[in-house]
Amino acid sequence: MKGNSPIQQNGLFGPFQSVQRPDGTRIAFDILGAELQDGSRAKTPVVFVGGMTSCRHDFDRVAVLLARSRPVLLVDHRGMGDSTIPPDGVDKFTIEVLARDLLAVLETVGWKKIAIISHSMGGIVAQQLLFLPYHPTQPTPLPFTVSHVVFAASLPRPIRNEKFGVKFPPKPLSKLTQEQRAFLVRASMYADFDDAFWDDPANEKRIDELVARGLKGRPFPVIFQQRRSTSNFDFTSANLHARIPRSTRVLAFSGAADQIVPPTNQGDFLALIPHARALRVSVPGEGGELEWRGQRVRRGTVPSATFGHNWVEYFTPEIWLGVFEEFFDEGEVGAGKSKL
Repeated sequence: MKGNSPIQQNGLFGPFQSVQRPDGTRIAFDILGAELQDGSRAKTPVVFVGGMTSCRHDFDRVAVLLARSRPVLLVDHRGMGDSTIPPDGVDKFTIEVLARDLLAVLETVGWKKIAIISHSMGGIVAQQLLFLPYHPTQPTPLPFTVSHVVFAASLPRPIRNEKFGVKFPPKPLSKLTQEQRAFLVRASMYADFDDAFWDDPANEKRIDELVARGLKGRPFPVIFQQRRSTSNFDFTSANLHARIPRSTRVLAFSGAADQIVPPTNQGDFLALIPHARALRVSVPGEGGELEWRGQRVRRGTVPSATFGHNWVEYFTPEIWLGVFEEFFDEGEVGAGKSKL
């Protein structure tokens, strides 16, 4: 983007670059595997688009593995992590604004072709990004092609079933102690996992790590605005999903134990995007290159369809790496270089 060179900084989650938006907001991002950006045989870069409450390194368990063979872009949504909010504090947390923030980063990075892995609210942002060229009042062409997109635990339309959605404890009326904040973070995580995950002693240490991580760079006022934005978007009345070309391969999945996004959303995506496909599940006894708790798992599949909203914490990072690399290999045709 002209006149929008990134600034190198150190922040809450280590070194990052940032770009400034017209309203003064700075959007933080980082590129893993940046050394792989050059060369005609470089694999297509991957862009992770996180969900509500997420910061850019939340998916590192998988991102660092992907970055062994391709560049991976990680971004903090405005107000989260090392990204800022507008200096005047005006509320501008619409899905469209978040998508244009992401576009500004991608324009700065300069890749000509990308693949996207989006999670939860990030899937809404990714859809809005794809639909910007068809915006009714401000159509914006994308200066890159999207070869593959993953909609993980996401939604094509707002949630109307009150059984689902992000549930938060009551908003605190006074400043909280660190212990109280940790309690609220843990309470807000309950719906991210199913009972089996919470009850498994093997997950106790990881849950403590996630709570500690959740205490950094995730202001409650910003998260409340994110939640509001996920109830105010409309892609289906204009049949925008039909605009996604067949050349953009689509993988959509939700775990059967998801308590935030209705698992039926996977079927909604497949109905709205006929060329999309679902997550593949291993058949017991068929063998495979990977292992999960004594079960052989074929690369590109998961051992079970029963997992919660925070899917990346289920199974092993290598299993999810296999899922994404197998998907990206479907129609993989070279990559674009970064101008950074």
